[in-house]
Amino acid sequence: MRRRAKSVFFCTLILSSLGLWGCNLDNLGDEPPRGFIYLPAGLMLSASTADEPPRFMYVVNSNFDLRYNAGSLQAFDLDALDRAVNECAEENRLGAIRCELDPNDGFLADEVFVPSLATFVASNSDHSRMYIATRTDTNLAVIDLDEGSDRPISCGDKDRVCDAEHTHWEDPIASQRRLGLPGEAVGIATGRAQDLIPDADPALEGDVVLVAHRGGQVTSLLDTGAGELQLQDVIDLGGTTLPLREPTGIAFDPGTHLAYVSIYARDMLELSDKKVLGRVGLQNSGSEDFPSSLFDAGPISLEGVSLGRDTRGIALNPANPSEALVTSRAPNGLLWVNIAGPQNGESEPTQAVVKHNTTVGRGPSRVITGTLGDRTVAIVSCFDSRQIFIMDATTSELLSVIHNFSGPFEMGLDSARKRLYVADFRSSVVRILDLAPILDGATETLPTASIVATLGHPQLVQELQ
Repeated sequence: MRRRAKSVFFCTLILSSLGLWGCNLDNLGDEPPRGFIYLPAGLMLSASTADEPPRFMYVVNSNFDLRYNAGSLQAFDLDALDRAVNECAEENRLGAIRCELDPNDGFLADEVFVPSLATFVASNSDHSRMYIATRTDTNLAVIDLDEGSDRPISCGDKDRVCDAEHTHWEDPIASQRRLGLPGEAVGIATGRAQDLIPDADPALEGDVVLVAHRGGQVTSLLDTGAGELQLQDVIDLGGTTLPLREPTGIAFDPGTHLAYVSIYARDMLELSDKKVLGRVGLQNSGSEDFPSSLFDAGPISLEGVSLGRDTRGIALNPANPSEALVTSRAPNGLLWVNIAGPQNGESEPTQAVVKHNTTVGRGPSRVITGTLGDRTVAIVSCFDSRQIFIMDATTSELLSVIHNFSGPFEMGLDSARKRLYVADFRSSVVRILDLAPILDGATETLPTASIVATLGHPQLVQELQ
């Protein structure tokens, strides 16, 4: 009864808030089929170097309509996928390539169940652990990774089942301090503790995990790799100064030692005010039990762009360390924001200039960066217009627009193979794109980047069409 009541609650909460229905509450005991891609909300590639391409693609299936009793995390073999895509291209040299690959046809390397309604996935600095945020659990799911193994995922001894230590951990020290992890995690930023915490104890090892929550909080956790995460601090973003503003993403800037948080304002009365980014800082707490604490650095307003407040994703620009890339839905664009820190002893700035606003399609959701040949690129997924936009991160030049998605969301850039992998949420597949034409100099007669293969079998959930 408790499982049924919980499923009813979350089905009603999530689907009714979007005006959608279609929960199947008669199948609460059904496990997701092996290798089944279903409403994917997370995608991440394994570690790579200039000489070694990523070995695995991780896909997190959200089970958004609660059709099954869990979501899933899958690891796919990228070498096997690459061979299959190249073979398909060889068989069809006319350019109209549409390979549909079965995930269980030699591509699935590993799989485990995770809580439903995933919202974000990230890894620690050395890719030995992965963190999955979901709306059905307050805790992050913590997955151990061994990317040198043929089966890289580990979260317990049972096949396809994560144990409680990886999904429902507790921090007794935080409990004594009356701290608890808020729910509704919407974004994760990670990095080495020595890089993120100013004046950190030289003996401090591990990674900081910063989590933004829909309710307006930011949480700091410490992962020493020795077991469960340690809850360091929880802060209300802006307190009462940011009413009804929901965080949508978070990115940490080592240059300013601040985390920047993209914001979505629900209150229409606030839309006459300026767009803002929240800012949170880390500092050495001086305590052995919780080595770091958070402070609110105050919001920063975005100057030189329209006033409607709806930003959905954020990333730091590797081509310009003092620049943040922010997806905006009012207007639909990618904002190139100057976030340089104080100069010549000045106090922390309260305004940030939007240097460029590159128009993109409707509903921009995620932005990622990476290298493609000699270029650094920024890539934006536009959920509502069903497009991907690729830009030069140095010049902001638009390089390519790719169409024919159903609901593109999370992405992974494979620089070595010149591929882009896109979680197509609405159709429950991963689209594989060939980006080589961008390097070859696409023209009106030479095709630009395009979808060359689909992993999974497209199936549209009626309510999401």
